[in-house]
Amino acid sequence: MCSKRRTCLNCGGGMPLERNSLFCKNCEPSNEEADEEGTSFLPSSMKESTISDLAVGQVAFTLPWAMFADMNERLMIVESYPAEKRRGGTTQMRIAKSNGNILVDRGSIWNEKYTPCVPCYAGVSPDQYVPVTLLPTNAFNKAVERLSKQ
Repeated sequence: MCSKRRTCLNCGGGMPLERNSLFCKNCEPSNEEADEEGTSFLPSSMKESTISDLAVGQVAFTLPWAMFADMNERLMIVESYPAEKRRGGTTQMRIAKSNGNILVDRGSIWNEKYTPCVPCYAGVSPDQYVPVTLLPTNAFNKAVERLSKQ
């Protein structure tokens, strides 16, 4: 025997068969959350902060492979990589935004090694590469302190 009601995918509540939706009226995404085809937009609570979002003087942690050495052995960083408030897992490299470059705490990258290369990050264009200033931990801390007073 067929059921005369369908179940909402979100809350599990019943809804009439004639409702042509996966969700009940209470759970249906609003116009601000989805387009006319029902494709959801990224909620701000799920948006990951990136290096480009940092304010000058702000300290964050990112992945060591966000940094690379170009063919001229200049250190660069990809600004579309995540910037976390706390160190954790592989987000171990401590960075701070400066005026026109990114400061990197040399002590936070431990024994990472870099080979000069032509970068090949998927979906990343060269305008997202930012020069790096690699500093010993004490110099990094002093630079951040100086930037925060500007």
